Amino acid sequence: LGFRPMSDDATALVWYQASNESDCRHWTDLLDKFLEPYRLPQKLPGGGKNQQICDFDRPPQE
Repeated sequence: LGFRPMSDDATALVWYQASNESDCRHWTDLLDKFLEPYRLPQKLPGGGKNQQICDFDRPPQE
């Protein structure tokens, strides 16, 4: 079983204190870096032609 983003020390446990901003920022920065290629349509397979923007109020088209 694996997960992304991985910690710098590659431990199997994601541990942070929600009250500690730098702890949270570390993980959110890793997530942002991991997701960066998916935010640019030109880096997606097919140039992002199959990409659909959706959220809770706007589900994906069928």
